[in-house]
Parts: sequence; C-alpha cells; structure tokens
Amino acid sequence: MPLQIDDRYAREFCAIQELMTRYFQAVDRGDVVQVRSCLADDARVALPERDAIAGGDAVVDAIFRPAFAYLKEDTARCRTHFMGNFRIERLEGDLAETETYVIAVRVMGEAAGDIADVMSLRYLDRLRRAGGQWRIGERRMTRDWSCRLPTTFAMPFARRVAAI
Repeated sequence: MPLQIDDRYAREFCAIQELMTRYFQAVDRGDVVQVRSCLADDARVALPERDAIAGGDAVVDAIFRPAFAYLKEDTARCRTHFMGNFRIERLEGDLAETETYVIAVRVMGEAAGDIADVMSLRYLDRLRRAGGQWRIGERRMTRDWSCRLPTTFAMPFARRVAAI
C-alpha cells in the first residue's frame, strides 16, 4: 500500500532523515555520545558476519568505542558515510521502517598502505519515537559490494576533528 504523503508525513520524514544524518555524522566524527543518542535503550543491531548486539550501551561498547579508538591511531585516517536513497517503508504512529543506502569510505593510514575501503551498504531500520524523538530500535546492515582503492590524499582524523 503506498504511503500517504501529507503535512504529517513530511514532518516525520524530515525528523527521521535528521536522525539518520546525525547518526552518520557521529560515526564519521567518532562521537560516541551522539551515536548513543540515536539509539533506543533496547536497540538491537545486526552487522554482516557478526552476531546481533542488544542494548544501546552494549552496541556502543562493542562496535563504536573500538572503531573510534582505531580512528585515533595512524592506521585509520578517516571515515565518510554518504547517504543516498532514503525511504520510509512504513510509518504508523510512533513506529517507522526505513531503508537507507550508504556509500561508506574508510581511509587507512600509511601503516596500512594508504588504502581506501569503499563499501555500498544498506541500513534496514525499525525506528521508534519516544519523548518526541525518533530513535533506532532495530537495525540490520547489509553490504552490497566493497572494493579497495589506493588514495592520494587523506587528512588524518585528529587534524580533521581539530579543524571542525
């Protein structure tokens, strides 16, 4: 059944897309607090080749703290997540289901050979609104394809963050 696009839908679309934008911005900046603010307390996240993780704090501790520590070493220069197609598949009251296409690039530093890992990802999310804020309740990430490319320039993460 097609979604009815009206003023309410437009407001919810903007609010949900803002949640996704804040999430990817937080991941690229290495901001644990902002990532956590995007997750419901009982969030469940499933990544490729990994068991699902339950609980917002557990997700941050298992995925993001190690990833962000890695960014601070010279082995990783930066990450960029670029949102492409975004669609709300279902919107009913305080529940929504979305699909977001993302091109993600992780630039590895000199120690890793100045290589860029490029991935096409899809995020299949179930969102909940509580206290007037949308949060990620359940997330399944899939990887459509990936490749490794040489880089010619990448600003080190610490220098990029200092410039913000």
